[in-house]
Amino acid sequence: HNKTMWLSDHGKHKVGSMPPHWKKVAALQRWLPHYDAIVQMDMDAVWVDFDTSVYDLYNETFNVYTDGGVQLIMFKRGEVSQCVVDSWWYYGT
Repeated sequence: HNKTMWLSDHGKHKVGSMPPHWKKVAALQRWLPHYDAIVQMDMDAVWVDFDTSVYDLYNETFNVYTDGGVQLIMFKRGEVSQCVVDSWWYYGT
């Protein structure tokens, strides 16, 4: 099955009184178990390496891919990725 989903700060998934940037972590917690992978890319980030596709990153990534920061992150479904997301939520909030 091939499913695609876009998560947005303007979506219907509210996280109470948390600051807006924490909504992406809550969305990852909620949706990661339901998809093969989720890519989160900040609105001010730009994809500049046109020789590399998101599918290349998916095939080369074991659990979690990051651009060295948090502007582009790919999480593949699995225990390690879920642990990283849960830790991000627990220690960041």
